[in-house]
Amino acid sequence: MKDRDVNKLIGAVCKKNQKNSIDLPDHTLAEVCRCILANQDFALSIRGNDFETLYINDACLRLFDETREQWMLDNWESRFQSEHVTKIYDEIIPTILAGNKWRGEFEIITSKGEKKQVISDWDTIYDAEGEIVCFYGLYTEVTHMKFLKQELSRQNSVLNEIIDALPDPLVVKDKEHLWVIVNKAFCQITGRTRQELIGKSDNDFFSVAEAEVIWEADNEAMYTGKEIISEESITGKDGETCLFSTKRVTTTSADGEIMLISVARDITNERKLHKSVADSYCQLESSLTALNYDFSRIQDDVADGVSKAEAIRGLFKHCNRDFVALIKEAEIKPISDKSKKNTPAHLSSREYQVFLLLIQGNRIKDIASHLGITANSASTYRSRIMKKLGISSMTDMVQYAIRLGLI
Repeated sequence: MKDRDVNKLIGAVCKKNQKNSIDLPDHTLAEVCRCILANQDFALSIRGNDFETLYINDACLRLFDETREQWMLDNWESRFQSEHVTKIYDEIIPTILAGNKWRGEFEIITSKGEKKQVISDWDTIYDAEGEIVCFYGLYTEVTHMKFLKQELSRQNSVLNEIIDALPDPLVVKDKEHLWVIVNKAFCQITGRTRQELIGKSDNDFFSVAEAEVIWEADNEAMYTGKEIISEESITGKDGETCLFSTKRVTTTSADGEIMLISVARDITNERKLHKSVADSYCQLESSLTALNYDFSRIQDDVADGVSKAEAIRGLFKHCNRDFVALIKEAEIKPISDKSKKNTPAHLSSREYQVFLLLIQGNRIKDIASHLGITANSASTYRSRIMKKLGISSMTDMVQYAIRLGLI
């Protein structure tokens, strides 16, 4: 019902309506209007010039949870918070007396103490002479609507907190590629606030080349309905270009519109790490190849050394065998007559015995045992022999014996 229709009805209810085309007595027309207003869903109260109650419909009684008798007591100030009572006197009444409408929100208190949120429209009815006929107020309860609005606001706040807690940039786009939702991480990349980004697109903030790559992947996800993962470069607010891996999925809103959800992950450092690992692997592989070559060469050198060692060991073994044979041949022989004939004249008999035993290769302790003397005595004899013969080593002594024909 339009406001002008309400005004006419209210005027008719107050029996001061302007001339109309309905050929009915005033009291009959007023009764008809009352019936119409009584069956409306909106709550209506009509007050006279002194703010006394002229009319109230059933919807208003239900809203305030009062009987008609309770309402007619007209203790209207008890139905509002004190600040709202002041508002009615200081703001609403002066506004409507000035010929203007007033619309605003109230919190009313029912007879049972229940608080309800209402939207109220106030206006004034004038007669043909421009005199005030009455005031009226229309009330629409919005308690549940306000609760739903607060709940929606709370849910939106929780949703924003959730998406803002994500470390990765998140964007929700409509079918026109316009940003509908962005999280804090995405705002940080672009260096813009959420209000500056909503309703914009990639073309507004990124280079043409970057935007084309993003749109191509977005279109693929929208048209196929499949999950699309792609990589794209984005230049941030600081001018640094980063590489992102972006996962895209589509969903359908309550009104049937396709929405695209994109979550991007910065893989710049990860790719740098992969490259560093790959380079290190190549260097390691090269080092291992060189090491393997060196090891093979060392193996060859060791094998060659082992062969030489075997040969030297065989040589020593052979020499040792010949040396043992020589030692056996050098057994102590009795002094022959020939030896006696070749005895040096300046050696005593005992010294000559020691001399012969020495040139045969006997050791001092063996000579001492053979002659029945001490090792010191045998050593003393050796020193005296060398002094008398004018020699300084056993080699000279052997050569001296060879010259005498003793060996």
